[in-house]
Amino acid sequence: MQTITAIITVHKSRKQYLPQALASVLAQETGNFKLETVVVADYEDDTSGLATGVRWVSVDNESLGAKIAEGIEESKGDVIALLEDDDVWLPGKLRFVASRFKEVRGLAFLHHLYLTTYDDLTPITKTIRGCYERVLLDPSRGARNLKLLYPYCVANNSSIAISREAAEGIIEGLRRIPGASGVDRFIFAGSLAYGPALHEPRVLTLYRRPGLLPGRGKPAGLTEEGLEYLKWSRIASCGDLVAIAEGARILARAKLMGIARFFEKYAISSAISCSLAQLALSKKGAKPGEAYWSFGRALLEGAFMLTGPAPFLDGILSLLAPFKTFDKLIMPALALLHRPRR
Repeated sequence: MQTITAIITVHKSRKQYLPQALASVLAQETGNFKLETVVVADYEDDTSGLATGVRWVSVDNESLGAKIAEGIEESKGDVIALLEDDDVWLPGKLRFVASRFKEVRGLAFLHHLYLTTYDDLTPITKTIRGCYERVLLDPSRGARNLKLLYPYCVANNSSIAISREAAEGIIEGLRRIPGASGVDRFIFAGSLAYGPALHEPRVLTLYRRPGLLPGRGKPAGLTEEGLEYLKWSRIASCGDLVAIAEGARILARAKLMGIARFFEKYAISSAISCSLAQLALSKKGAKPGEAYWSFGRALLEGAFMLTGPAPFLDGILSLLAPFKTFDKLIMPALALLHRPRR
């Protein structure tokens, strides 16, 4: 009988949501599969009240990718279904997942629609985010149809399930992704090296916006300046850049070069966004030279993650050449990149 592992990742700042997330897992009907539940948290807690069969794993690393990797290693399921602490699965989710992994031979990645909600789980809008057509992507046929799914139709980790083979193949890449940004994109890209990907237009997850209440444009207690800082900080963490580059590396190893090149183009775009965000954050009280070095360092990191620095930087230059403002930033950055090491 097929075993599905539910991995719930918990951050200490959101542990108040865990009971709802866990309850939505334990309420799933099984029938034709066995359920294994692993909770991975970045804090210690009293686990005496946990339901029988629920395993608690404490880790020191706060990054989402590292928690998922730890959960994979601690699990035994044939299929891994992910759930973040502040999200909730709807009834019938895992039976649907089990049926799709039986239906599609060699399926490596499954994604479905999700509904964005306020903190109290009431829908923010009636519009369901995501793609409205069923898409089955066969990586052996190259990058065709990739644009139908990426990047908008594979978002939200709590709406993703992957095969055991794919999960074990992407563990090390998961550990290298800082923070939480880009993890869903990496899982999608990396899983393509192990089999087909399927998107189903069915809502099976409630995606909660923590602290956001009806009638408010931002989470309670957060100023406009704080919200702006969080946005830039997320981009400046380079999580998307690392995630996409790691995914491209796995695909290249699997000799799926057409798909790897598809993701490399997105890595270049992410490098630009990440670098400009670092510049924006460094404006206050930072010297111009430090800002340029921040920009150059991000470019250098991105270059080493891909096939090599020369093609990567050539791509950046060609993309930014029409914009004089960016060109003035790029040239000092390149000068810093090539300065002699002491």
